[in-house]
Amino acid sequence: LNFSCALGGPIGGWVGDRLSTWSRFHGRPLTAQLSVTAGIVLFIVILLALPREWQTLPVMATLITMFGLTASWAGVGCNSPLLLELVDERSTARVIALLNAISGAASAMFGGPVVGLLAEVMGYVVPADNSTVELMPQEDRERNSAALTKALVAGTIPPWG
Repeated sequence: LNFSCALGGPIGGWVGDRLSTWSRFHGRPLTAQLSVTAGIVLFIVILLALPREWQTLPVMATLITMFGLTASWAGVGCNSPLLLELVDERSTARVIALLNAISGAASAMFGGPVVGLLAEVMGYVVPADNSTVELMPQEDRERNSAALTKALVAGTIPPWG
C-alpha cells in the first residue's frame, strides 16, 4: 500500500495539473472528487464485498494497489496546489504545514477512539477474562471481525467523503 501511495502522489499531481489545464476553476476539485470517490468505492469493496479467503488474495492485492494509486490524489492534486494559489507566498509553507498538522492530529486523536466506540455499538465484545484472540471461540472472533470492519467503514467514510 505504501509503495502504491508513493506512486499515486505523482500520478495525482499529474492528473490535477491536466484537469486544471482543462478547466481552471473545476479541474483541481474534480481531481479530489475522483480520488475520494475511487477511494471510497475501493475501500468498501475491499472491506465489505471481498471474501476473506486465500483464493481472493491476488484480487485483494490488486484492489489495494488501485486504492493506493488513486486515493492519494486529493492532497497533491488539489489541496496543496489550491493553497499555493490562494495563500500569500510568504505564508504557503506555514499554511500547508498547518493543514497537514490539523488533518494528522484529528485522525490520530479521533480515528481510533471513534472506530473503537462504533465497533462496540456494532457488536464487538471484549472477552470477560481479557483473554487473547487465540483463546477466543471462532464465533466470537468472526463477530468481532465483522464489527470492526463495519466500524472502520462507518468511521472512515463520512469524514473522508
